[in-house]
Amino acid sequence: MLARYQDAQETQPAVLGSGIFLIPAGYYVLHILEELPTFTVWASRHFAERSELSFAVFEILTLAFVLLVSYRALRAGAHGTWVILAVAAQVQFGLNAVFHLLTAALFEEYSPGMVTAGALGLPITAFFLVRVVREERITGRELLIAIAIGIAIASAAIAALFI
Repeated sequence: MLARYQDAQETQPAVLGSGIFLIPAGYYVLHILEELPTFTVWASRHFAERSELSFAVFEILTLAFVLLVSYRALRAGAHGTWVILAVAAQVQFGLNAVFHLLTAALFEEYSPGMVTAGALGLPITAFFLVRVVREERITGRELLIAIAIGIAIASAAIAALFI
């Protein structure tokens, strides 16, 4: 009996359940830790002047939002506004990863955040999207809405660098 149980466990993929929605918040904390020491100076050199305070306020508010939507999506488990927003946040993180890697290539220097973006942001976003779709936690229509929101958030974040 135990052998059959172990065989069944080995053939089925690990299920994260609604815990999958903790991924955006967890990733973002790691990403902030990489950006925090030098992003303001780097962004001020390549875009508009940034203060440490404005960067800190932006990061705190964004983290609070991501924590909220991750928690509420976790509670919901599947479908609806909170799930859409959690998926949108992760889509934005995937696009943010592309931004970091492109600016590193464009400016031929380290872009603060590019290590977590390249090593974690892109693969985690791909994993996250595959899992929420495969586990039917989001419909095709909801996914399209989340992608549109994620693109809008990423675009606004990049535009804010010029202000």
